[in-house]
Amino acid sequence: MDDDEIPGRGSGDDAYEKVDRSTVENRSPAPSINSRLTGARSVTDDAQKLRSEYEYKIATMQMQISNLQRDLVNATEAENLYQDSEKRVKKLEEELSGVRQVNLYFIGICDRRLSCLKRAEEQTASIRILQKELEDLRAGRELAARKAEEDREELNTFRDRCNKLEEEISIQQNVVSCWANLLLEITKLFSG
Repeated sequence: MDDDEIPGRGSGDDAYEKVDRSTVENRSPAPSINSRLTGARSVTDDAQKLRSEYEYKIATMQMQISNLQRDLVNATEAENLYQDSEKRVKKLEEELSGVRQVNLYFIGICDRRLSCLKRAEEQTASIRILQKELEDLRAGRELAARKAEEDREELNTFRDRCNKLEEEISIQQNVVSCWANLLLEITKLFSG
């Protein structure tokens, strides 16, 4: 089953076959008025079925587009959070640079080596924690950016599919109109 088909509904080709069969059946040598009216109703019923099928598909696509637009808003919010996290990363890097300078200062001037080493170890642990936070923030930023790009691509795909469905509906309406006119002319010929 294609993505465009909906379970429990026929494809557009089935509708053409039904219209074609009803047209052939209505070409009997001396059709009655009831059989001609049944053929015209069949075309109208098939057109109505096609219209409701495509309206359902368009409504489904519009709902998916709305969901994707909501996801895009969420991705924009995630981008804002990412920018805030970038500011925090810069601040943490500055603090990290300051901590490193403090470490060098204490190592250079400290008389009590044991106390200096203990402080250096604590600051190194803090640096590792800050580096881990920085790596986590970067990984989160990359994931958010990737998700936003995927959402944009999916939104564009759904927009393209919706446009194609609208074009198909227009074509189907023209075909149904032509068939209805043809049946009307045939009916006039047989009644005339």
